[in-house]
Amino acid sequence: MKNRTGSLKKICVPKDQLHDWSFEFSKKLSVLKPYIQKQSITPNELCALYFFAGLFSLPRNQKNLFQGINPLFQDFVSAQKQNTTPLSRPLKNLPEEIVETIFPQLEKFHHITLLDLFLYNIRGITYKVNLSFLGMEYAAWKMAIYHHIPTPEKVLLDQIQGKRCLTLIMEEQKISQYILGERDALSFFIHDLEHAYNFFRDPMLFDSMRGIYLFIKDLRALPITQRLLQDDAEFKEYFHYAESDMNAYGPHVFKFLVGAYKKHCVHFTPKDILEIQNSNPQLGVYFIKNFNSILSPDEEVYIQNTLLTLSKNSLKEISHASQT
Repeated sequence: MKNRTGSLKKICVPKDQLHDWSFEFSKKLSVLKPYIQKQSITPNELCALYFFAGLFSLPRNQKNLFQGINPLFQDFVSAQKQNTTPLSRPLKNLPEEIVETIFPQLEKFHHITLLDLFLYNIRGITYKVNLSFLGMEYAAWKMAIYHHIPTPEKVLLDQIQGKRCLTLIMEEQKISQYILGERDALSFFIHDLEHAYNFFRDPMLFDSMRGIYLFIKDLRALPITQRLLQDDAEFKEYFHYAESDMNAYGPHVFKFLVGAYKKHCVHFTPKDILEIQNSNPQLGVYFIKNFNSILSPDEEVYIQNTLLTLSKNSLKEISHASQT
C-alpha cells in the first residue's frame, strides 16, 4: 500500500553513505539558514539552493553534472504566457558565501540565473524535477514550503488552494536518518517535486484533481469517515493516499475511494448512505451507486465534468476572496 513515502522508490543516498552525506549537507544548509531568517532569498531560490546543496554533498564525481541544455525545457519556458522573465538572480548576484559553499567549480555558470540551471539535463535527475522548478519560475506553479512533513489533511487543503507541498528538512538530526524510514531527505524532496509536476503539468488534469480533492474534503467531514479514520488503520492508509499522494485523474480517484469504503464499510446504515449522498448532490448519489455497479462511460464523463466545474467555481471563490 502506498502512502506519503510514495511509490517512487529511488534513493539518492545509500544508508552506508548517509552519515557522511548528511554531515556535508548540514554544513551547506547552515550557510542558508541566516538568509532564510532574513527572507533575503526567495522561496524559489531556497528550493533550488536546497536541491543543489543536497546534490553537491553526494560522494560522487560532480564533473559533467550538467549535460547540455534540453530543448524540451526551452520549449516549456517559451510556451509560458504568465512570465518569461526569471524571478531568481544570477549565481554571481547571490551572496558570495552561498555560491562558494554550494556551487563548487561552477564559474562558467555564474552569469546564469539560479533557476535557469534547470534548463540543463542534470545527470541522474528525472526531467520532472527540471520542469517543476521551471514551472515555479515561469508558469506560476504555486508551492507550499514546509520544513516538516505536513499531515495528509494539510496536503489536501493545499491542493484545494492550487498548491503542492515541498518538504525541505533542515534539521541535522533528521537529515542524518531516512525520512519516514524510507528515503533520504534529498530523495524525499525530489519525490515532492515529481508530485508537483504531476499536479500542475496538465490544466484539465489539475482541475480534475482539485475537483476530487474538494469532494474528499466533504467526505472527510462525515461521521462515517471520521469513525473509519479513527478505528480502521487500513482504511486510514487508503484515505490518506487518496487525499495527499495519488495525484491522478479525478474519476480514477473517485473509484479508488469507492473501493476503499466498500471494502471497509460492511454495514452501512441508512443514515451513512444519506450523509454520503448529501455530501455533494451531484456526486454523492454516484458514489453510492458505484458500490453495486460499475460506472458507465457516460457516468464517468459526467463525474469528470462535475469535478472540473467544482474546481473552476472554487478557484473563482479563492480569487474573489483574495481581492477583498
